[in-house]
Amino acid sequence: MGNDNSSAITIDVDRNNLFYYSGETVSGIVRLNITEENLKTREIYISLIGEIGYTTTRSVPDGKGGSLSRNEYYKRQFYYKEVSLSGPSITQQEFIYDRGRYAWLFQIPLIENLPPTINKPDIYPRVRYFLQVIIDKSWYTSNIKYKKYLTVYPRVNLLENPQCLSSSIFKFKNRKDIKLKATFNKLGYISGENIQFTLEIQNPRKILILHNNLSILKCYQIAKGFDKCIVYKTILPKIVNLTNEHIMERFSIKIPSMRFPPSYKFQRENPNIFVHIYYMLELTVKVEGIFTNFHINVPITLGTERNSDLSQQQSFNPLSISYSSNPEQSICNDDDAPPDYDSIDKHSWGYIRTSGVNDYLTIQEILYQIITTVSTGGNVLINVGPTSYGKISPIYEERLRQMGSWLKVNGEAIYNSIPWKYQNDTINKNVCFSLSFQKNTIELILGAPISSSNTSITLLGSDVGSLNWRSAGTSGGIVIELSNIKICSFASNWAWVFKLQNVTPKQTNEK
Repeated sequence: MGNDNSSAITIDVDRNNLFYYSGETVSGIVRLNITEENLKTREIYISLIGEIGYTTTRSVPDGKGGSLSRNEYYKRQFYYKEVSLSGPSITQQEFIYDRGRYAWLFQIPLIENLPPTINKPDIYPRVRYFLQVIIDKSWYTSNIKYKKYLTVYPRVNLLENPQCLSSSIFKFKNRKDIKLKATFNKLGYISGENIQFTLEIQNPRKILILHNNLSILKCYQIAKGFDKCIVYKTILPKIVNLTNEHIMERFSIKIPSMRFPPSYKFQRENPNIFVHIYYMLELTVKVEGIFTNFHINVPITLGTERNSDLSQQQSFNPLSISYSSNPEQSICNDDDAPPDYDSIDKHSWGYIRTSGVNDYLTIQEILYQIITTVSTGGNVLINVGPTSYGKISPIYEERLRQMGSWLKVNGEAIYNSIPWKYQNDTINKNVCFSLSFQKNTIELILGAPISSSNTSITLLGSDVGSLNWRSAGTSGGIVIELSNIKICSFASNWAWVFKLQNVTPKQTNEK
């Protein structure tokens, strides 16, 4: 609302998520409610502003012969568009509004090639966009202002950068003569795509290789300020506690299906108006011994436009499928793999009083992280940030209770489980790890498991009993019939677990 006791301002735009691409038009309506006295104004206008914020540090005398470091905060506008909503006539200096409600439509274009929004509006360094309504009053009284923040991204089409769509090889060697070679099928992606690569390790001295981590780092420079953060981290399955002389494995890791600022570089003539955001894949190999771990940093491009290779990428199942395995075949134990860390607050490990509902992970996003991490052999640690008084806020409590209710029904698929040969199944296009049923899904087709005469399939927490199934064909696979499962049969929400017993993995020709 506005900053005046006698009037209130609101801005309603044409989309609820407040997200726009550069080149689009921001349209909406400004509403003014005058509740007490008449309002005298010279002009009412709305502006769309793009602004960067950054900090610098300089030394200042402390008065005792020494010096102190002082942070200085700067804001620089790189985009400004203004539209007048109302004003007096040529012969008037002021215009008077009586008590009541007023409304004005507006349209403001965004030019092409703008930098993406980075960080929250009140965090430095940052790139932010906002609409601002100003009621310009007389010189001796304060103006009334109201802001509404938007998210703006440039369109980045990967097809316009074909170099990032070609395969690339990265090599590294550590002090114990372990050679690592990572081959990526491409280095350009969009959210929700799979990062597909082959990892080859030459280990002539048969040193114990503990485990491998894959992280996606978001790096950005805004004017003179630089920062980076981990936006995704997972433990690679298969290569855990091995001493093999030669190891070669293929991986397919899905980038989270959330909106990331695309890779982009923006610069104006003013050297302080500079934005560069880019991403790195950090592949970390943990090796037994001191100073023997090594890292490979792989630059990648995140775009916003789908590329021609997307149709060939794997999709994930909309249901969490739990395959029953012999616990004695476990390739790791609780002491080997460190957990995959995540915080319910998307932007902080601590408590932020000003966070809104959209700043927290939904229970669907939390369960997606748990299911996909555990299915690939990882552990999960979920963080909650208490207040300064040590209290847990209600939204954290709600998420934890939701997790508990889901795990009470489906914990068999999480606790003491081990990864199967396959972590996802891609036969049915209507089946992916979206944690929900498609309304028209009456059967679930899986290509990875091979059935036997003793195969049985059940839905955890359901009273339906054994589900009907049939072989998908001579090449393997299973078709699970879902038509007899009613909504009232589900004992949990958000994600459902099918338990498959006495099945074997489909064999492939991969070596």
